[in-house]
Amino acid sequence: MKRFVAVFVILSFLFPISSFASESEILKRIDELTKELKKMDDVKKELESLKKQVEDLKKKDTVQEKKIKDVEKTAKKSEGLSRFEIWGEYRFKLDSVHARFDDFTGFRWNPDIGAFQPRQYGKFTAHDDTLLTNRLRLKMRVKATEDVDFTARLAMYKIWGQETSAPLDANGFMSQNSILFDGNSTYKPADSALRVDRAYFNWYDPGGFPGIISIGRRPSAGGPPLHLRQGTERDATPAGLGVDYAMDGLVVIYNPDIESLPGFKARLCYGKGFESGLRDDNINTLKDATFAGFNFDIYEDAGKGTLAQFQIFRAFNVNDLPERATANIGDIDHAVALFMTRTSGVDWFISAGLSKTHPKDISGWSAPVDMDGDGVVDLTMSPGGLLYDEGGEKKGHTGYAFYAGLRIPYGRSKFGLEYNYGSKYWINFTPSADDIYGGKLATRGHVGEAYWIYDLTKKPVWKLSKVLFRLGYQHYVFNYSGSGLLLGEPKELSGNPMLLFPSPRTMDNIYASFDVHF
Repeated sequence: MKRFVAVFVILSFLFPISSFASESEILKRIDELTKELKKMDDVKKELESLKKQVEDLKKKDTVQEKKIKDVEKTAKKSEGLSRFEIWGEYRFKLDSVHARFDDFTGFRWNPDIGAFQPRQYGKFTAHDDTLLTNRLRLKMRVKATEDVDFTARLAMYKIWGQETSAPLDANGFMSQNSILFDGNSTYKPADSALRVDRAYFNWYDPGGFPGIISIGRRPSAGGPPLHLRQGTERDATPAGLGVDYAMDGLVVIYNPDIESLPGFKARLCYGKGFESGLRDDNINTLKDATFAGFNFDIYEDAGKGTLAQFQIFRAFNVNDLPERATANIGDIDHAVALFMTRTSGVDWFISAGLSKTHPKDISGWSAPVDMDGDGVVDLTMSPGGLLYDEGGEKKGHTGYAFYAGLRIPYGRSKFGLEYNYGSKYWINFTPSADDIYGGKLATRGHVGEAYWIYDLTKKPVWKLSKVLFRLGYQHYVFNYSGSGLLLGEPKELSGNPMLLFPSPRTMDNIYASFDVHF
């Protein structure tokens, strides 16, 4: 183009002006051509700029594509981990216990003659001023398939300075949760081992059935309303007045959508409390101890803290001693009803229970006894049968219990009051109770409790994160001996009764704890 302009200018000097356009027109045309050239230079520059931008975009796309591939690789590697939920809790707790015993006649082992001898005991007090414990629980939930998930909880629970539960058995004070066995192995302080507390799977809508099949070590301890005094949400099924027991079992849950009964669930439950092993008519005649029954969440509105629940079951072929059974002492029928709700911010509940025993055999365990103290064994004595003494009348007994409480919020605090009463023949299944010396809901008598929960949480980093301080006081009044025990006739604790195991008349427990949920 520049060459063309130059040629045009030269020709304008070689030929007369009249042969061409006027001078002004030529100059005008030159200006126009110059502008065109300038525009073409601008276009060229713009094209070069666009070309550079395209090259930059290609480089960015290459980097972005690499990043996407890296993310995809990372996602693929973490695909399995994304199916897991892991959380937990740690608790430090102090218990200070004082138990007072009235006059009674007990049995003392005399190694010189290899027998027990009766001994008169006067009033005395047993105390444990500073019992310190650590409890750690690690929880996990994982999606196995689209319709099956698995839940587990591991637990360590120990006394400071001990790798045994022996300190809790001092003075021969026996209760339902004083013996360490399968039903309370992670709920009674023992050693620093991390044990499996829960392990079960849920299969949702199997074969189109509107419900769940769940099998494994069940969430059957710490059920409602026991979570209120812990400051936590409900994470177990059965009403705590009747069952607070770590159980292996199977549950079929019918979960229809009933508009007038939100949260309705019907559960058919089966569990095993003792496996008798190989047996025949000559060597081992023991039978397995099993549980079967129904649990109904009749109405539940978790947002309002409302739950109406009813459960009824039978324990078949109950064995006399945990782990070392000698006899199936009978069957036990049990029923519990619970209603809890929240009114103007105040949580409150009432619960009632019935128990009915069907005795069969007495315990095969026996001990030599020198009744008159002359150094000669007079008899061998068994603890007896299901709520009756050896030689006593073998008959069924009905017991009952009542449990009520409320929890009042005030700022970051919650104040609670609870009361429970159990009759002479009341029996339940609460060896996993979170009471250091004797589960309060198994008491044949009265228990009052007051507690304060203060929320220390500042900035939770997760939906379940919180730190709680708890302070409480429990006062027990025992009317009858052997609270929570299956063997032997409950004796009124007045008038110097003869007792196989010492039973306190009253007991006080002051406790304080820090609970860290993470």
